[in-house]
Amino acid sequence: MIEYAIANYNGTPHSGLNNVTPLEAMEYFVRRKQTLLTWLAQYHRRSLCLMQSARRCRVCAYLDQGVRPRINLHTARYTNSVLAWSAHLIGQEVLVYLNANDLRSVRAFLPDGTELGELDVQGLWRMIPHNLKLRREICRQMRIRRRRG
Repeated sequence: MIEYAIANYNGTPHSGLNNVTPLEAMEYFVRRKQTLLTWLAQYHRRSLCLMQSARRCRVCAYLDQGVRPRINLHTARYTNSVLAWSAHLIGQEVLVYLNANDLRSVRAFLPDGTELGELDVQGLWRMIPHNLKLRREICRQMRIRRRRG
């Protein structure tokens, strides 16, 4: 509903914009190379967590087996050097923001808002950029092959 409301607003002519839509007004200023729009630096674009979906994940580890703290997200393990050395976080939940178009890394935050940083996916998942739909399809095909063989 929110996406529909925003799209409707941006596609409706407004008297404050000389009866053009907000999208047409932005296009006019961009084409005329006037400075209506300001662009964020690439680093800031990647850290806009409000534009990404969030999930709560529990930190798990098997210290007796030599497995350092990590989180599991969509059948893959994620960690970084900070989390790997934070045994006191085992069992706690962290808030993870993920970009559904590239799951090779996610941003993690503690419940109090402290940032753990970027967690990188482990294993072969880190080789090629992939989205959630592709990962789910690959996992589904792997389950099918295991059942057959």
